[in-house]
Amino acid sequence: MRFISNLSILILISASILFSPVTGDGLKPKSDGICPDIRTVLCLKDTLEKVASSAKEVDTIAYRIKQEIKREPTQSNINEYTKHKMDSIRTFLPQSKYHFEYMHVHNNINRTGLLNLMKEQHYAYSYLHNSIRSVLKLGNIFAPSIDKSFKAILLEIQKNILCNYRNIFYTYSEPISSVDEINGIQVTNRRKRHAPSLMHNSYSMIIVELLNEWMQNVNSFNLILSTTLIVVKPFSSDFHSTAMLLLLNILVLSVLFISAELESKFDNMCPATRDVLCVKDTLLTIATVARSINRTANEIERNILSKYQEIETLNRYINYEMGVIQPHLPLPRYHVKFFQVNYVDKNFLRDLLLEAHNALSYFYRSIDRILNMRDIASFTSDLWFGQIAHNLRYEMICGYRNILSVYSHVWPSIDQVNEVQFSRKKYTSPPSMTHDVHTMIIIRLLREWMRKIHEAMINMESKYYSMKAKPLM
Repeated sequence: MRFISNLSILILISASILFSPVTGDGLKPKSDGICPDIRTVLCLKDTLEKVASSAKEVDTIAYRIKQEIKREPTQSNINEYTKHKMDSIRTFLPQSKYHFEYMHVHNNINRTGLLNLMKEQHYAYSYLHNSIRSVLKLGNIFAPSIDKSFKAILLEIQKNILCNYRNIFYTYSEPISSVDEINGIQVTNRRKRHAPSLMHNSYSMIIVELLNEWMQNVNSFNLILSTTLIVVKPFSSDFHSTAMLLLLNILVLSVLFISAELESKFDNMCPATRDVLCVKDTLLTIATVARSINRTANEIERNILSKYQEIETLNRYINYEMGVIQPHLPLPRYHVKFFQVNYVDKNFLRDLLLEAHNALSYFYRSIDRILNMRDIASFTSDLWFGQIAHNLRYEMICGYRNILSVYSHVWPSIDQVNEVQFSRKKYTSPPSMTHDVHTMIIIRLLREWMRKIHEAMINMESKYYSMKAKPLM
């Protein structure tokens, strides 16, 4: 009986993990009763501003609690016991490690750093949430207003802080712990000589101070986002190339050779791929550029038609070439379906974005091919075409890649996308006829895509925000 070597087993296990389809779609937060539903978000920046506003509201309520406790006649005893308890639990409190690093060490922030900062805040507010619940169980019949204020804080933390973070983590396909899995301050009443009101006030003071500290951390976090650059490495254009590169890292001590064909390739289409803080804003920018491209396409068509006294021959050639290329054109399946559904989720959005990215890459390559014809008589049209190519590349294709990187989705490199394959016929009368036929076809096809993209982008927010994803049980 032949036994498989340890190296072979390692390779098989690693390959099965890496080549399994992992999209993060199932990474919905575990149900702990905190959030009734999980919503996907289109604008991280807006959501974080809501969190910051809520943290400030929580701190305002906490300040009122602090002022009420300070009016207690046993203030010295409260201060002494508070200091004692704080010293005993200090090592178990939520740490602001990443906040310190990014405020004092790093000049920019990557995707991992961004998620770590938000996870740190989510953990801290989960901890404080459970600590408040413990204090409420302890109760203080002499100060019911404090408990009432704590209940208001609890609701604010649940609804506007924890649930907003969960929406973000779900959108980013990032797993997180449920609130039930995170400890809070353990309130004990074993020492009989301490009155429950003393313990209640002391623990309350600790929580109030921590709430203030984390409100400041949230504000610092927003400052970090406003003053630093979020950059991510572009996803490989070929999933299997990426997977094999990861496999190489895992097996670097064991594998002696790997094909150069399996190395990750990038096409340098975009200066850098960045995680955008507001997908909604990028979509609206793409919609604006689409309208601009449409106007330029109209100018190109008018310029070409002005060269011909009669266009019957031109149209006949256009119809012929359309018959040749029609079966191979990119199809707007998701853009058509977009207006047939009531809402779209993040999976549909990713498919729609990838469809647009691939179609625009197709037209970018096709325009480049026409420009390389270097037809002297078409100098004006080529100038406009060059501007369209520039906008397609930097404003639209790169914009789509930035959004796809948010959703951890791969895309094909530009050299893996087809271009239009016209017939080999040369139309020689007039000399620029071939150039004009090809150009007219591309701008008409491109114009139709620009219309569909513009309509989808400007209607995205209403349909995307209506999506609710129930937490897993």
